[in-house]
Amino acid sequence: MIALLAISASAAGASRGSSSRGVAEAKSARSFSIDSGYLPFLQSNRAMNHLWVEYEGLGSAVFDLVNDKTFVGSSALFRIPWGILTYFGWGFLNYGFFVGNHEVGHGSRLLALGSSPRYFWDGGISHASVFSFLGEGFFRYGSRAFTSGSNYNLVTSVPSDWGITVSSGGMNNSMMFAEALQDEIFYGGGHLNQLAAYVRAKRDAYDYAKYSADLASSDVSANISQWNSRGYSINSNDIAAGAAVSALASFSTYAYAWSALRYAWNGDPVVSPLALGAFLLPDLSFFQNRYGLSYRLRSAIDRGEIAYPWSIEYVYKGSSAVELSLGIRSAQPILLFQVFLSSLPGGGLRVVKQFGGPIGSSFFIGASAFTLTSLEGERNLGLILSPGMGLEGWGRWSWGF
Repeated sequence: MIALLAISASAAGASRGSSSRGVAEAKSARSFSIDSGYLPFLQSNRAMNHLWVEYEGLGSAVFDLVNDKTFVGSSALFRIPWGILTYFGWGFLNYGFFVGNHEVGHGSRLLALGSSPRYFWDGGISHASVFSFLGEGFFRYGSRAFTSGSNYNLVTSVPSDWGITVSSGGMNNSMMFAEALQDEIFYGGGHLNQLAAYVRAKRDAYDYAKYSADLASSDVSANISQWNSRGYSINSNDIAAGAAVSALASFSTYAYAWSALRYAWNGDPVVSPLALGAFLLPDLSFFQNRYGLSYRLRSAIDRGEIAYPWSIEYVYKGSSAVELSLGIRSAQPILLFQVFLSSLPGGGLRVVKQFGGPIGSSFFIGASAFTLTSLEGERNLGLILSPGMGLEGWGRWSWGF
């Protein structure tokens, strides 16, 4: 593995030269945004994951300020303790976001049904807004949290097995945040200070399967009960193994590890993708869905000003299914177009467009449409407007710094 890291890092350096930095430079590593998805009735996994990425940008800015402007960055003797301190210290400050992101994963699936989710910490008050919920979370380290929903008035037909989707939503959103950090590495340049958040996101399903599967109210026990009723032989060990394999088989894991070694050696905290030429070495994501357990292999081909993101997802335990996605992503300004095709059958598409704004800011608009039988749609479709389709439209203003 060390040899593979060395070869991959060398190839990554060769492939990320001046001719291929366009896509990476198109995305500011740090920004502040106002997003339509921050409104309680429009909350989405997309918006929450972006908010957490921006919070990670704040942490990396503090990391760099201390590293660059003090004696800390002058020697490995100081850099190594600083790296360890920030891993655990920023991990502590990440707790509210980690739990909030998990709970919005449940809430967004309730919103798709036309519900009005509420979030609350164990023993705390009820929140309609995730921001007030996050604010309370800074004083709730180690506490459990819950999501509830009601008023499904806008839905004409609720899938009978949507309970699996809701109970899986928290762990799946954690995994999708790990994918968001992968995108940071691919297109914006990741940062070593993101490591604590990445580890939390990757191990969420593992921790649930190992430490709460026996609780009658846990997400894992709810899923296992519903899968078993459908004849799927899935247990908590299968879920824990799926999450562990996802972490160990993801090249972003080793990109962070390589970055930690490089930071200790020369003080550079940037996390670059491991690549072979234009081919960015992939990550493996683990998901739970109505059809069972799935892995998604996900990467991109970086051709400079244009990148081609792709993925293949396979339900390996439950009812077998395959879902492919192909896309194109331009650099300046960002234009993303993705198509998803599923064997279930089903599918969907996603479009994002960037426009220039004043004083270094940008406007983004996006839309998506997915069928309920799409694996990606089950996790991310917007409001279900018909028995077979969910739609979302959104806007965002971002200021880079």
